[in-house]
Amino acid sequence: MEDKTYYEHRDKAKTFYKNLKEIPCAVLDNEYIEFGNAGFQHLLKKGRYPRTKSDQIRRFLLLKYVPNIIKDPNVSIVCLEDKTACFWRITKRIEKQIIKVIIRQFPGENKHFFSVMNNKK
Repeated sequence: MEDKTYYEHRDKAKTFYKNLKEIPCAVLDNEYIEFGNAGFQHLLKKGRYPRTKSDQIRRFLLLKYVPNIIKDPNVSIVCLEDKTACFWRITKRIEKQIIKVIIRQFPGENKHFFSVMNNKK
């Protein structure tokens, strides 16, 4: 029964995600954020290792907030860089939780959705 619920959440999230395509980001000069395979795969895995099913479901349920957070000009944003990419953490408080959307960009490539998380485990 638990697996059935997991697969229902995953399939619903995958359909929602595939329909996003790209969204202009208000706090990044309305640059378009792409929604490709890497972002959805990051909801399923951290690196090469699968996330727990409960963690995946939590992230699937947060996906519904992502478009509005990206479009919202009244969010908090922090830029982080490492040797291979730039990351932007966009944060907004919604329904008594803090939701963080991560945008990633490799040099010479477009910005894309990378992850979503909240303050609850």
